[in-house]
Amino acid sequence: MTASLRSSVVRRGPGGSLRGPSVRRVALAGTALLLGLVAPVAVAPAASAATVLSTCDETSFRAAVAAGGTITFTTNCLPITLTGEILIPAGLSVVVDATGVGVTLAGQGLGVPDPHRLFHVTGGHLELIHVTLSFGAVRGAAGTFQGDGTAPTQVTNGVSGSDGTGGKCSPDLKATPGGDGTPGQPGGNGTAGLAGGAGSDAEGGAIRIASGSVTLTGSTLTSNAVVGGGGAAGGVGGHGAVGGVGGDGGRGAPGGTDSVTQKECLTGGAGGAGAAGGTGGTGAAGGAGGHGGSARGGAVYVAAGASLVLDKATISSNSATGASG
Repeated sequence: MTASLRSSVVRRGPGGSLRGPSVRRVALAGTALLLGLVAPVAVAPAASAATVLSTCDETSFRAAVAAGGTITFTTNCLPITLTGEILIPAGLSVVVDATGVGVTLAGQGLGVPDPHRLFHVTGGHLELIHVTLSFGAVRGAAGTFQGDGTAPTQVTNGVSGSDGTGGKCSPDLKATPGGDGTPGQPGGNGTAGLAGGAGSDAEGGAIRIASGSVTLTGSTLTSNAVVGGGGAAGGVGGHGAVGGVGGDGGRGAPGGTDSVTQKECLTGGAGGAGAAGGTGGTGAAGGAGGHGGSARGGAVYVAAGASLVLDKATISSNSATGASG
């Protein structure tokens, strides 16, 4: 089947919003919201039910969405606060019609520990008619700390030299010098700190369209936000180990003494030289901090292959903030 498509001029209202009678029908597809371009719109699954809501509680609204078909409001609901995102999977078609009344579907913003978007479309079709979506929010998960570098264990010290042997007067044997000590072993180097984990991306504060289609007719998306997750700090580099202590020189031997006169007849041997201590190890570099997550689509994120149609919709005062690494 060939769809008859018509491009249209899109003008921005105050604050960069998209609104007014000049916005006729605009189809958006792909990861970027290319306003002013018209693309084919996927054929929506057939509606399966009809629900009339005269109350404003979240439970009733969620049940009506799960049943599919057209949901018509007959009373003002300002707002219905959603405590979690609503999934629109493949095979589900939902039309929410608030013509003639005021209906706002609101999230809890970024001020709660676990903020959430309002709708996640994963293959189905969602149409909102004269509905306001506000305070949907997504915060990417922060990167995780991966660990510091390690310092090696202390190395072995040098060995002391052996003592010299004593001299004798007869036969004329001289005393031997003490042996030299052996050097201490060098200290090992520390290992580098691990890089911090990257923060995750955040997409679609009010609606994320992974696949499937969304149509916004006379609806308003405002005060929705996405914030990328912060990257984790890199680990501290490990310290180098201290070098081993050099061994002491051996003691020189005493000289010989005449057994009759008790006079010294030979001089003692010299003491051995002490050895140098080992070189200390080198400390390692700290790990790099993780990349901050990106933020895309403060109001709506449209993945490649999915589609979004705007018909006299207003999109204003939404924000997308990437995180630092």
